[in-house]
Amino acid sequence: MAKKKLTAKIFAGWLTAPEVATKIYGLGGHDASIGALYDRLKVGLVKAAAEHRAVNEGDLEDGPIAIPEEHWKNKDGILVDDIWQTGQVTIWATTQGWHGRPRIDYYGVRFDPRGIEAMLSAAGGTNVREALKKALAKPKPTTIEDQQTAPAVGPPVPAAALQAWAGAYKLAFTGQRDTLDNAYKSAAGAFPGMSYSRQQIRDLVGGGRKKGPKGARKP
Repeated sequence: MAKKKLTAKIFAGWLTAPEVATKIYGLGGHDASIGALYDRLKVGLVKAAAEHRAVNEGDLEDGPIAIPEEHWKNKDGILVDDIWQTGQVTIWATTQGWHGRPRIDYYGVRFDPRGIEAMLSAAGGTNVREALKKALAKPKPTTIEDQQTAPAVGPPVPAAALQAWAGAYKLAFTGQRDTLDNAYKSAAGAFPGMSYSRQQIRDLVGGGRKKGPKGARKP
C-alpha cells in the first residue's frame, strides 16, 4: 500500500513540539520522556515533519517536509535542545559532501499524534493523558469554595497521574496564576471523585507558594 502523502491540511493537525513535551511529561519527567520519544523517532515509531527546511544555511524550502529517521539518529544533545520551546532543530547529516557533513535546519517541526498516542498507551498512559488534559483546562466556576478545593472521597489518585498533573500545572500556571488556590482547583478538576490530600498537592507544586495573589497595598 502506498504511503499517504503528507499534505498541508494533515500537517496542520499534527502536534507542535511544545504540545508534545507537555503531553509526555508524565512518563518520568522531562529528560526520561524526551529520551523515550527520541528513541521512537530514530526507528520511525513516531513521525515528524517541518514547515520549512534550509540546507547549509541556504534558501528556505517550503513544506511540509518529512524528517527522515536517520536524521534523528545523528541529532546529538536533543535533551538540551530548544526544539521543545521553539519547534526548530539543527541536524548534521551523515552524508559527506564537497564541504563535509551538510547542516540541515528544520523550522516549525510537528509530530504525528498517532505515534505520540501509541507511545503513551504503551506506557500505560491513560491516566496520565487524562490528568494532563484536565490540568490544562480552565477550572469550572462555582460559588462553593469547598467544591473547588476540597479533595474528594474515593479511590486514591495514582502517583503517576499526580506527577503528570503537577508537571502540566507548572507549565500552565506561571507567575501570578501560580497559587495554591489555583493548584487546589486544578487538582479538583483533574481528579473528580478520587482522593488525595492537600499536602500532596503542596508537596508537588511547592509548599512555599502563597494561598492567593496579594492585593494592592493600601496607602
